[in-house]
Amino acid sequence: MSQLSVTEAAMSGYRLAVKRPLLMLAWAGISFLASIVLAIVALLIMVPLVGGIAGLGELQSLDSADGQLSPAVWSVILPVYGVVLVVALLWSAIQQTAVNRLVLRPEDKGFAYFKIGGDEFRQIAVMVVYFLLFIGWSAVWAGISFGVGLVADGAVGGLLGFVTQLALAGLFIFLAVRLSLASALTFDQRRINIFGSWGATKGRFWPMLGAYLLAWLLALAVVVGLYMLLGLVMLAAVGGGFASMGSGSDPEALARLMTPTVIILYLLILPISQIAGVVLSLGILAPPPDIQRQLSPALSTFD
Repeated sequence: MSQLSVTEAAMSGYRLAVKRPLLMLAWAGISFLASIVLAIVALLIMVPLVGGIAGLGELQSLDSADGQLSPAVWSVILPVYGVVLVVALLWSAIQQTAVNRLVLRPEDKGFAYFKIGGDEFRQIAVMVVYFLLFIGWSAVWAGISFGVGLVADGAVGGLLGFVTQLALAGLFIFLAVRLSLASALTFDQRRINIFGSWGATKGRFWPMLGAYLLAWLLALAVVVGLYMLLGLVMLAAVGGGFASMGSGSDPEALARLMTPTVIILYLLILPISQIAGVVLSLGILAPPPDIQRQLSPALSTFD
């Protein structure tokens, strides 16, 4: 059995980000454009449903008296959610394919490792299967939870419910890790291979879980550190702290936020945040294909 380096897999995305700073800039720009396209698509769907631009401002008046969204509001929200979900699924597949390509076929650069071809379509199929499996698992989880609630109550029911939820969460993590190489295997073998991941990950659950947890902890550390740093910079630029700025309608408070220094900082923070988001995404998405890269010689027999 091939050895798996937990730290190498966990650090793979961040290591690539350091080695490819220009690529991170390109991906940040592509991600920004993708978010704009998604917003435009949502608006193009929503505006006709509410009878024009003026109708967007009337959605709030359609709330039900009990604070719940009215059917009229849901009739606008649901189609938008549906299209946004489909577009997000497509973008996730394209983004994951780019990461797979960077890790597993670094010579196949394309346009900043982005392409539209067979690899992308296969990844879309993998994402759809993942989504359907998640829906199915959610239904099973809800059914078991409901059943436990019916057969037990009181203190015993509470304890049984807690143990059941803990067991279901553990089983979900186990299944997620065992199937986590489906995307990388599909890309590497150029054919849809969902359940080959089950055989490929046999005996490697704990190292892989460790790699994924370490990658997530590194991402969390980066997020906390970055926001603390940006927050301190903004506090220093505003002067006196946010507590001294008064309410948002206070002209003096607004003036504090509209100084040239603060505006420049806002303009700098936006691209920094976009680049940080790309680096974090790479840090989370890169471990599975890197594990596939490490294990690839030993996985040629798995179907």
